[in-house]
Amino acid sequence: MNFENPIVWIAAGISALLIGVVVLKQFFSEEARIERRRRKSNARVVSNARRPAVKLSVKTKRKNKE
Repeated sequence: MNFENPIVWIAAGISALLIGVVVLKQFFSEEARIERRRRKSNARVVSNARRPAVKLSVKTKRKNKE
């Protein structure tokens, strides 16, 4: 196999392009989108924030800053 031949490079490029199209088609397909959405919707809720998980809307008396 002679890699200086442009026909070899063209054939390799076309095959790489076809493989890329097949992979992207599977990634952006309707079934893949639905699967990603299902996994995201059914995932556990994880929060690493160092604050209260729930903010309550409570009116408190403000101290006057004098």
